Amino acid sequence: TSNGGGENEEISGQVTVGLTGDYDTLTAALDAGESDVLVLDGVHEVHGTIKIERPNVRIVGQSRDGTILRKTDPASFILVVDTENVTVANLTLDAKTFDSDTNHIWEAFGCVNCNRSTLSGTKIHGSMHMFAVFFAGPGNQFDAGQPTIDAFDSNWLDVGNVCENN
Repeated sequence: TSNGGGENEEISGQVTVGLTGDYDTLTAALDAGESDVLVLDGVHEVHGTIKIERPNVRIVGQSRDGTILRKTDPASFILVVDTENVTVANLTLDAKTFDSDTNHIWEAFGCVNCNRSTLSGTKIHGSMHMFAVFFAGPGNQFDAGQPTIDAFDSNWLDVGNVCENN
């Protein structure tokens, strides 16, 4: 596991992503149902949104500076939705290199209606078109434009999310 300080210990059942890995891309590993993924050092271009909608997914880089996920096309980069216990740690998220006025890349990491999700020990290069990181509470509970304090007052919030050592 990643301890937030950039060191990893191999875990039984963990698969690798990279040139010499079990999978060529992170998307392929997640689409195959893998839940514990070590992304090997290298620049990994990401096409499309990595959308995580199931619990207990862990994506850890081999090293914070050596493992670079680079978003190449418009829209969200990593989006965690309606789930819990998702960890992204010890890598670089690059939503900046290919971001432009004609290629709008959105958030590098977004979490919507998630509990106990962690973004840790990660270097983040955000785009110029949206927040680099965001955590949003449950959707469809309040009308658009209704003050977010209403969600707080109703105790309608996500719990246990962590963003640390980034």
